[in-house]
Amino acid sequence: MQIITNTRLVESRGTWGKRLTWVGLFLLFGAVLMPFREELLAWSWPVMMAGFLVTNVGMYYYNRYARPPLPHEMLESALKGLDNRYRLFNFMGPVDHVLLTPVGVLVITLRRMGGDIRCRENKWAMKTSLLSKLRLFTEEQLGNPGDDLLRDVKGLQKLLELKLPADENEKPVPIGGFVYFGNPEARLTLDQPTVPVLHIKTIKDYLRRQASGERLSPARMEAVAAILEGR
Repeated sequence: MQIITNTRLVESRGTWGKRLTWVGLFLLFGAVLMPFREELLAWSWPVMMAGFLVTNVGMYYYNRYARPPLPHEMLESALKGLDNRYRLFNFMGPVDHVLLTPVGVLVITLRRMGGDIRCRENKWAMKTSLLSKLRLFTEEQLGNPGDDLLRDVKGLQKLLELKLPADENEKPVPIGGFVYFGNPEARLTLDQPTVPVLHIKTIKDYLRRQASGERLSPARMEAVAAILEGR
């Protein structure tokens, strides 16, 4: 499998996550000391709120782009063994993770959390602890992965329609996708989900089934790859 990752973006956002976290903690520490100086007392609450906000933004970026395992590393590990006809694009455009396969394009909506996760049709829920609730703004949230996936599929479809040269000899490029839970500790309970939902034990079987469709021509694959890579 070929892997194309925007490492500059990942490293940059990870670095900013660390810096913002330290700046936020510095502001919080300063806010605690300000009440000891009467002339600074009025500034303590605004500085504390600013410190809280900056710390949470920094922790969010750190957890997403610097704390291992990184999202793209999870995917690379799960997809290891696919041949070079498959290309994984990470953070190369408006969609974080895209897999170009011999038969089409798959958008991947990734979640890294573990625990008990339930999906009934398009309704998602996760059992959370009190500690997880306190880390609401710093940790990845479940949200609605199905809606996120459909939004990204639609956005990528518009991008390909705009940039992919029309060719009457070529069929339209199929675009699909799936939600992937990369944490082995994720326990999924699925009841007729509206989108494919996979985990580490099912992703390879899913891709093998998908590979049975009509193949894209090498020229078409290269044209799609150029768009996904931003060339």
